[in-house]
Parts: sequence; C-alpha cells; structure tokens
Amino acid sequence: MADNTFLRIFRFGAALSGSILLAGCASHESGEQARTESFQPFEGIKVGSDSIRSYTIDRTAILIAGIEQATISPSTGENTSKVSYDGKPSGFGSAVAIDPRGYFLTAAHCIDGPHVTLLMMRDNGLESFSARVVYLGDPDSEVADIAILHIQQGLNDAFTWSASAQLNEPVISAGSWDRSSSNTDQESSVRIRMSLIGGHIVDLGDYSEGGINYRKIEHESPIIMGYSGGPLINTGGELLGINLAGTDFFIDPFNLVPEIAEASRPDLDWLTQTIDQDYRQLSNEQALNR
Repeated sequence: MADNTFLRIFRFGAALSGSILLAGCASHESGEQARTESFQPFEGIKVGSDSIRSYTIDRTAILIAGIEQATISPSTGENTSKVSYDGKPSGFGSAVAIDPRGYFLTAAHCIDGPHVTLLMMRDNGLESFSARVVYLGDPDSEVADIAILHIQQGLNDAFTWSASAQLNEPVISAGSWDRSSSNTDQESSVRIRMSLIGGHIVDLGDYSEGGINYRKIEHESPIIMGYSGGPLINTGGELLGINLAGTDFFIDPFNLVPEIAEASRPDLDWLTQTIDQDYRQLSNEQALNR
C-alpha cells in the first residue's frame, strides 16, 4: 500500500449508522461512471456458455445484517430489486458461494449480531435465505476479516478457487449497493443493485494470523460500500479471494492516487477442513432429530 498521508482506508460494508466521507472533488455520479467504465473491457468474456456478468451474479449473494427474513419485490431492471423487512438492518454487504452444500464466505465486519439474511439470484428472481454463522474471524484485521456462513439450501452454482494470483492480472469484483431506502410505520425497504467492476492486481503478500495463513491481494478497482465480502475473480471466473476494504476516492492535488482495494484469500486446506467438520456435525445433529 502506498505511503500517503492523505490515504484513508475504510471498511465498505460498515454499519449503516456510520458514514463514509469522500475526500477531494469526486462526485457520486463520477464514481458511478468510473465503476461502469471499469467493467466495459470485460463485458464480452464468457465462462462456458454464460457471460462473465451472469456467471458472477449467480454465485454472489447480497448480505443484509440484523434482520431474520426479507421479502423480495419483482426486479425493476438493471439487476435492481426492492427488498422489504421488519426491523432496521445494521448493514449491507455481499457473500460468495464456495460450496454446493450451502456454504458462503464473506467479511467478518459485515456480521453484526446473530441474524444474517442472504439474497440469492434464482431462475424466478431473488430469493431470501436465513444464514447461520459457522466461523467469525477478526473484523479489525486486514486479512483475517472473514466469516463462513451456511444456509439450509443446496447450491447449483458455486465458485471454484483459482490456483494462484499474479501481479498485474486483470480482475473483476461484484457487490451490492444501496440505491435508495424508505422507512414507514408499516414497512422498511431498500432498493439493492448488484454490480460488477474491473481492475488489476497491484500487490500480493502472505500473512499468518491465529494459526491461519492468508494471501492479501491489493487491486486497483473503484470499489464502494456494499462490496465487502464479495468476490474477486479472474477473467476465467475463478475465485481469487474476497474483498474486505477499499480507499476513499479523491484526487491529491500533487499526485493522482488510485483507488486501491484489499482482498483476502484464506488457506484453502483450513477452509475445506472447517466446512467439512461443520457439515459432519450438522448431519449428525439432523440424524439425531429424525
């Protein structure tokens, strides 16, 4: 990460009660345009018979923390849906399908309390699932800020992991973001859009925390709040890691500072063992309750 006194890291899946200040003169509109333009070179890529866009969205969930269940209204276009719920969500983020048995990887700082709802794209639109927290890492860590979730639903689509990541490799990120929200005495709702952005890897590093090895991946991408826990993939659709943090968007009058995002890739042997152990325990509990 560049040593620059103006640079401020934020966790872009932070609680809704917080706020993110955008430094410099960049506007919301210019940021959205930058995100749209960043993905344009990737639009024609296919993974099998699917476009890279549909392939990624099918394997990425919208995460809403602090609510048990959500009601989905029909899509309003542009991958945007109205989501209604009881209570007040504590935050939004994304999650990545990594195992067909119903397991997801996300950012630990997106998990605020015991209730987590995941919204997954199905053939008939978004569907809501209550998720159980299997593992919760350190939300203040730059690499161990990960969580494993499980839903009681098998998955037709899950990411496969890439063998490695390379410097300057082109990458794609996906995430959800809050377009508009409304709250009345009868209903709380938000319109959520799933979007994709492009970038490239600028730095790689290996770390160990709590006995678990991680690879930290820094990539230059115009990421915003809501992408926390979402996928970082290569152009073959393989999962490189999950996004955890990004930088404020601004222009230093003395130097154009790029938007750098941080992703983490946990040790895959540890991840597989943790999921297998949880699934065995869950299967044993279900067998006892029959």
